[in-house]
Amino acid sequence: MTLKLAGASEQFLTIRLVAGGAQQMFNPLMLLAAEANAVISLRMMKLMRGGRSARREAI
Repeated sequence: MTLKLAGASEQFLTIRLVAGGAQQMFNPLMLLAAEANAVISLRMMKLMRGGRSARREAI
């Protein structure tokens, strides 16, 4: 199977579209990661505090 390469302007457009899509997805993924990290840290603090709520969290 052989592939024909397109012209330079079409290649630039394809690369630009792929890079633009990746940049648009990067921001929401970073926000999701930060929020997940906050949830994990809150749960860890709850576990370290001990008591009844920590036992419920562990189950």
